[in-house]
Amino acid sequence: MTDPDGSPTSKKFMQYARALLPLVLLASWPFVAFLANNRDQTLRASDVIIPWFTVVAGAVAGTLIFALLLHNRPINRISIVVGVLCAAFFSFGSVAHALILFGVELGTIWLAAWFVIFVLAGWLSWSLANRPASSFVTTVVGLALLAWPALQVATSNIGGVTPRTDLVHSSEQPIVRAAGTNRPNVYWFLLDGYVRDDALRRYFGHDNGPFLKFLTSRGFQVARSALANYDNTTLSLTSTLNTTYQQLPGGDRPDPKVQISNLSGFNPVVRGFDALGYRYLHAPYAGAAKTQCGGAEDRCIHARPTGSIPLNEVQVSLLQLTPLFRLSRKLLPNAFRYDHIFVEDVMGAIGPKEVSPFFLFAHILSPHAPPRYAEDCTRLDGVISAIDVGEGAYDPAQFRTDTACTNRSIEKAITQILASDDTDPIIIIQGDHGFKFRLPNEPPITPEDMIRGDQPVRRLATLNAIRLPTSCSAQFRDDLSPVNTFRLVFACIDGSKPELLPDRHFLRPRGAAGGVIEIDPT
Repeated sequence: MTDPDGSPTSKKFMQYARALLPLVLLASWPFVAFLANNRDQTLRASDVIIPWFTVVAGAVAGTLIFALLLHNRPINRISIVVGVLCAAFFSFGSVAHALILFGVELGTIWLAAWFVIFVLAGWLSWSLANRPASSFVTTVVGLALLAWPALQVATSNIGGVTPRTDLVHSSEQPIVRAAGTNRPNVYWFLLDGYVRDDALRRYFGHDNGPFLKFLTSRGFQVARSALANYDNTTLSLTSTLNTTYQQLPGGDRPDPKVQISNLSGFNPVVRGFDALGYRYLHAPYAGAAKTQCGGAEDRCIHARPTGSIPLNEVQVSLLQLTPLFRLSRKLLPNAFRYDHIFVEDVMGAIGPKEVSPFFLFAHILSPHAPPRYAEDCTRLDGVISAIDVGEGAYDPAQFRTDTACTNRSIEKAITQILASDDTDPIIIIQGDHGFKFRLPNEPPITPEDMIRGDQPVRRLATLNAIRLPTSCSAQFRDDLSPVNTFRLVFACIDGSKPELLPDRHFLRPRGAAGGVIEIDPT
């Protein structure tokens, strides 16, 4: 029995809690460090918290089981060893990165080096954990490891990673759908990281002329001087979906809760279409941790599944910290799936009898990394590689392949739409930013370099092509930027003059924590 002044049961509980504390701290460290290292990303809390809780709970359960089996061994010793092994297990990504810096790029060597470190960590912790002060020292080490990343997380507003569904409407009055007759369907294909034609020719040796000629022959207008408003997906897309700039120099970073909600369908553009009687079709790129279906959509369009266990980009990034990612690709190639949605998946879900009018938002990750196509344009399925290559090197030939194959898919989609859709549809083919990765033999660049020379154009020059009804095609501009996309579209639907914002362009040379800098790429 347990009483307020401390029974054997409560004393036993406190003894176990003190013994398990080093384990909990060490097992939590990789996840808190992951959040800190990705604090400039817009993450969903559940993508990190669920595996974090699972690992800690599993480690605690395993420790208790071992303590029962090894009843002659103190639980605090077992707890320390399991905690150290948890931290070492998530060190694979760091080991691989360190070896890459020394020119070692063979995955087998990464695994061998990590395994040696893992075994040594287990042996040393087991040898030292029987010393009297071992629990205290390990607890102090765990707290020291957690202190800095925890402070970074606490001061970066990264806790706001759960989408806010209360943002569906901006007022308490419910939106009443207007009669939706004689309105054009609106298709928005957001092609992540699609580079403008002159930049494709200059940096990748790719002639995009035939694709642009195809577009113009089907009634599209192409903004030949188009520049993205921001050089990253989250700020670019949320600005497009809010039809206004989401971060200005000297201003606060947008609330991640609101950003996630915007990207999941809770935004002024979707509300505007809803008020006009439109149905909303949402097609995230499946592995997206950002643009997942959030409940605002009338229909969520999914990618074609290619494996048994679905993963998103955050879960893939966590797996890459461990040897499981590399081992699973070799030993169980069909176990995990990270399904990038393809244009064909989207069009296959939209039949000729789709109820009109509708607004489709399809976030296609191509031609952004990782690779999606082989040279013959057959799709590469499953978990491939990291999404965010950031400032790292990337194969220009692969980027060229993904661009050309994406073009082919878009051409088929447009042909299908124009053959089956009799609403005189509005079709938007648009990138969200240019490219930031390094080309072969280019050295790493500093934050100061990002706003000099050709870097602003590389990062911002993007595709922007729209097919508008002839009645409002004169309102299109050659330098139209994404923030004005739906100001133009809604004015076209309403038959009014668009109230366009001045086109402004921003870079984040020091990531989210450093704010944005306004530049003039011209």
